[in-house]
Amino acid sequence: MKTLNFTKYSAIGNDFILIDNRFNAVTVLNSFNPWVAYLCDRRRGIGADGLLLLENSNSTPFKMRYLNADGQEVSMCGNGARAILHFAKELGINANRFETMDGIYFGQVLASNLVQLKMDHIRDISLINLDTFTAFERRFFLNTGVPHVVLQLKEGDSLDNFDVLAHGKKIRHAPIFSDGTNVNFVERMKGLANDVKIRTFERGVEGETLSCGTGAVAAAYACAQWYNMREQITFHFPGGELLVKFNSAFSEVFLTGVVEKIFDGRIDLRFLNQSSGVN
Repeated sequence: MKTLNFTKYSAIGNDFILIDNRFNAVTVLNSFNPWVAYLCDRRRGIGADGLLLLENSNSTPFKMRYLNADGQEVSMCGNGARAILHFAKELGINANRFETMDGIYFGQVLASNLVQLKMDHIRDISLINLDTFTAFERRFFLNTGVPHVVLQLKEGDSLDNFDVLAHGKKIRHAPIFSDGTNVNFVERMKGLANDVKIRTFERGVEGETLSCGTGAVAAAYACAQWYNMREQITFHFPGGELLVKFNSAFSEVFLTGVVEKIFDGRIDLRFLNQSSGVN
């Protein structure tokens, strides 16, 4: 029986399947990868928001490849990057830099399960006009490795009972976003100077995730402009807290939070389609 070894991780509820692919256990296709969608399926597979491959790199100690739960490879995942730094250390790779489709990133395991990632690949700020989204008080678009919209709810609206799925799906597929977008809804927490409640609809997962690292960084940039917040913001996701620290120019940005290794496992490859890309 041929099996595929994997490790399951959670980063503030954002969960991932991680595979050591330095010896080419699996092959990633340029387009749709049905085996990834199968493994991420919560009813038929292992279940996850996405899949991370740790591979060899010619320029850094390792390379990270990230595939969404729909089987599409994308350029970056902040929580996934924090998880793979921890995973690399478990494999004996003590590295503070690694390669991604979005360039070279730096990070470190600060404690047993606390991981920090430098997230300064911010671009396309306000590239897309969001004036048509009048249902929201404030609106912002930028790219923090992947595209993000940040939307502030109107006064009187509560994020606790907000329909993230319905609103997120509509905005994610809006024609102005040629490649789609991730959507973050934020609400400033009363009585707390630098705390923001946030919920995220993720492209590729096509639903709400319990947290989003690149979304937290995108929201930090927007909230710094909107609320004059400085130096750091704590984001309260349904899955837990992420801390974003930054300088005034946002040229030094750090994402910090807990990651947890949930379990190791292996899957019988007979359950996957033979043409799926699994060797």
